[in-house]
Amino acid sequence: MTRIIIDNLSHKFGSTPVLQDISFFVDEGEVVCLLGPSGCGKTTLLRIAAGLERLQQGKIIIGKTVVAEASSGINLPPENRGVGLMFQDYSLFPHLNVRDNICFGVGAGSPDRQAWVDNALSLMDVKFHAESFPHTLSGGQQQRVALLRALAPKPRILLLDEPFSGLDVTRRASVRKETLSILKDTGVSTLMVTHDPEEAMFMADRILVMREGRMIQDGTPTEIYAHPASPAVLNFFGTINTLSSNVADGQVATPLGNFETTDLCNGDAVELFIRPEGIQLEEDGLNSFKTVEEEDIGKSTKQSFEVVSAQLLGNVSLVVIAIPNRNKEPLMIEARMPGNFLPDKGGRVTVKIDPNQVFMFKASKDN
Repeated sequence: MTRIIIDNLSHKFGSTPVLQDISFFVDEGEVVCLLGPSGCGKTTLLRIAAGLERLQQGKIIIGKTVVAEASSGINLPPENRGVGLMFQDYSLFPHLNVRDNICFGVGAGSPDRQAWVDNALSLMDVKFHAESFPHTLSGGQQQRVALLRALAPKPRILLLDEPFSGLDVTRRASVRKETLSILKDTGVSTLMVTHDPEEAMFMADRILVMREGRMIQDGTPTEIYAHPASPAVLNFFGTINTLSSNVADGQVATPLGNFETTDLCNGDAVELFIRPEGIQLEEDGLNSFKTVEEEDIGKSTKQSFEVVSAQLLGNVSLVVIAIPNRNKEPLMIEARMPGNFLPDKGGRVTVKIDPNQVFMFKASKDN
């Protein structure tokens, strides 16, 4: 079985820590995504795994071979690690046609290899561009060719750095579907860098969430989305509504209702997060705005809230409502409703919350 193991990896640029105590593995045939914002160390980690940056601390094992170990000085060059590399600029050779780009350095003389190239060209929908040169191809076609070139040497591990970042939204969806298909077909262990949570959810068997050079959560897409380990993980998946409160009698009272908690203690200060898609709205016929007084907070009776704005964003509508906040400025809460739901500005809506889209964490400066 070919897997890559990263063990206790740390790295600095000068005196600045870039990666701190990173440990994880990618099993044979797995697609694992490193997800995080720009500057969190994702690409540096990929370059160290490939051998393009020298390991400073820790160990890297591919299959049964230690390819890098700081303590012993082992540091195999990239060509001896059995890795395939694909970076976001693709770096195709402009003087070679598609077939020659794919076969560069490995050849296609054997019948089996020739058959693989022909099948891969068909699978990635570039069969009729085999004799074309890179400058005549679209961005999506160049991406496919770059992927096939990385796979041609039959690498044990494939490393992808933001492979779809140069594509438009429509093209990106189709290309990543084709890419995932060929990755699963070849069975290559794949480590992919992305800053796009939707891309990670689609591509990955597991997602490794990074923040400021540290790994903050490792899990399946479902685990990461449904059970985020911290507000930092939660915020990777888009805009989030935040309310502050305290725990009393096992509940957290807010202007949007009471929410039960079993993980926090009475008196704890809490930050409560609600995804916009977890807020369901109905237009309300009330003519007056009922202010949420202190004694009303947390009651299950429906309250009417004012619409600040409503915009159609394709297949969803973004609606902003004002939530009274005792004697402070109203809270602006975002809701995303399916389809065309555009209540008038200044109109009234009632709110229902999906408890599966509500997350609570003890208030902390690090959140």
